[in-house]
Amino acid sequence: MAESDKKIQRPGHAQTFFGIFARRGRQIVAVCLTLIGFGFDDAFADKRVALVIGNSAYVNAPRLVNPANDAKDVSAALKRIGFDVITGLDLDRNGMDSATIRFARAARDSDIAVFYYSGHAMQFAGANYLMPIDAKLSDEADLRLMVRADDVVSDLQQAKNLKILVLDSCRDNPLAAELKRSIGRTRSASVSDGLAKIESPQGMIVAYATQAGRTADDGAGRNSPYTTAFLRHIEEQNEIGAVFRRISADVYNSTNRSQLPELSLSLIGEIYLKGMPAINPSSEAEIAALQARLRSMEEQLRQKAANEAQPPSKLPENTRQQAALSSAGNSPSERSGSQRVVLYEEDPNNAQGKQSIGKIIWRSGKDGRGFSVRGDLEIPDRNIKASLVFRRNEDKSLPASHTVEVQFNSEKDGGVSVANIPGILMKQTEQTRGTPLAGLAVKVTDNFFLIGLSNVDKDKEKNIALLKEKMWFDLPLVYENKKRAIIAIEKGAIGGDIFNSAFASWAE
Repeated sequence: MAESDKKIQRPGHAQTFFGIFARRGRQIVAVCLTLIGFGFDDAFADKRVALVIGNSAYVNAPRLVNPANDAKDVSAALKRIGFDVITGLDLDRNGMDSATIRFARAARDSDIAVFYYSGHAMQFAGANYLMPIDAKLSDEADLRLMVRADDVVSDLQQAKNLKILVLDSCRDNPLAAELKRSIGRTRSASVSDGLAKIESPQGMIVAYATQAGRTADDGAGRNSPYTTAFLRHIEEQNEIGAVFRRISADVYNSTNRSQLPELSLSLIGEIYLKGMPAINPSSEAEIAALQARLRSMEEQLRQKAANEAQPPSKLPENTRQQAALSSAGNSPSERSGSQRVVLYEEDPNNAQGKQSIGKIIWRSGKDGRGFSVRGDLEIPDRNIKASLVFRRNEDKSLPASHTVEVQFNSEKDGGVSVANIPGILMKQTEQTRGTPLAGLAVKVTDNFFLIGLSNVDKDKEKNIALLKEKMWFDLPLVYENKKRAIIAIEKGAIGGDIFNSAFASWAE
């Protein structure tokens, strides 16, 4: 029997923009989002899919008490945090094939994919097999009638960002013992207790109910010990790696340290399935003080931008071109290099959105305001041109270590009308999830924005490391028409050298 669940409204992106300039980090996150009016939680509605299978009613082995309950409860929890869930209860081989095929198709265009299995499984010759309820093991040929865990891993890897494999399936398996007897003493060593360890590919979490090669308890309550801990923590507002470590710790403690889950994570950046932790302010007065401080910073950023330069979009075309060159240096540039740009936009006619390719030219140089790094990007299909200028902040009254000026050509020039830029994220590749720079973005004039990066020592150190080490930028946008977009910007080798040289110069 299999259940198909209707699509539900998904919450926004798992990541949230970090606030700045305070000792109480969690409080500042909320305050900054209030001031900016937009967070990365709203940047894009990510697609989350899951396949949850619970096999209890085995025909050729004793019935398991918990798996069907486990599957029902895990499915309900995942729905509550925005997953489209395929639920399979007591599936025979045909049912498991059908469910995994549906899941493979759904995972192709997903951002986050989860496979959760509760029931009998076994390993043979280092490969893991998930057992349908009609499984029998007269000899090793019957293994072909089971689902290979490696195939599930391949399906999960289609998801763009986060992949999660959970196997609550290391129970004592009488069918495995039967196979051992049938194939003889010499080859029975190929059949091992528990499951073989799977090394998690990049972007994946692999979680077993217990360590590889060991068996787990079925539990005496409604759910197994592992599923009980999973349900306790999966809906927490916490980073996903921390969530799974807490699950493992709960299982270990609840089983009197007899069952330690196997956990393998290979993640880049921080991912939050339900947003950042809730705010618990110590007093209304403290929050009010933080709000006042951030409003003051916002006003300083506006005043700084207004005093220093007229936005290039207000200048005649020939003057605008000269301004672009002078921002890069007294000579056109010290160094320059062209890299790739990808614009992802929401499209009401296409659930996958619209993608446009462009390029960015990175330059570095000196002007009357010191050394800067400038990127001039162009996306021909959308007639979009923009510039990003990175500087070290020399204004001691402004609580920022560095500033980033972002300027777009206006809609009347064939470009776009941008209402808001929440900030900047850094990532290693185009497809990976980014980590936000700690800072505050302020709209100065139409299509002209200024981002101040935090001068708090810890934030500053992290920001500089991200800017030096990561090879791509994500620049989320909100248009005036409320549509949303993200520009992925490649730094590349030359851009990397330019930024490293800039930080060396700024240090001097």
